[in-house]
Amino acid sequence: MSKSKTMNLKGKSILITGGTGSFGKMFTRLILTNYPDVKRLVILSRDEQKHFQMAQEFSQDKYPQIRYFIGDVRFRK
Repeated sequence: MSKSKTMNLKGKSILITGGTGSFGKMFTRLILTNYPDVKRLVILSRDEQKHFQMAQEFSQDKYPQIRYFIGDVRFRK
């Protein structure tokens, strides 16, 4: 089955939690390479240093649809 029949991300917004980890980086690369017309790609992670490193590789100048946020989705009481 072709890619266009299995997944259409044109104009979609995607949130990747844990986005600076090994899987998150790989998934980010996959989205930006195969679906460059994605509307927004939000990378959420707790690690500021990894955010900085990832922003060097996937800069907003080259990929204007990417945004980086520091945060945590775990439930805390």
